[in-house]
Amino acid sequence: MKSQSISLHQLVNQLMQRLQPLAMRRGNVILNGIPDGISFFAEEKMLTEKLWDVITRAVNGTKNECLHVITLIADDSTTVCVKDRGHGANASFSISNHFLTA
Repeated sequence: MKSQSISLHQLVNQLMQRLQPLAMRRGNVILNGIPDGISFFAEEKMLTEKLWDVITRAVNGTKNECLHVITLIADDSTTVCVKDRGHGANASFSISNHFLTA
């Protein structure tokens, strides 16, 4: 597989559209809080699978919640997490900033 520059915001939007029916059945709303300018140089399939897993776990683990997909950027890694209304991260994963192209 070939690595390429991938907009994290756009990829999350695509996944949110696919997960919207499941979220609605569980009474959840998903919001994309990732800024437009964050991109990663990665294999699209791998990044998609990781994001799908994180967002799906959060949707399946909650009912009647507003879920926010956000990034937390540190010196050496970026964490993508899904948070509900103040209960903490429901699911998350980290990516080395070596792959960050923002």
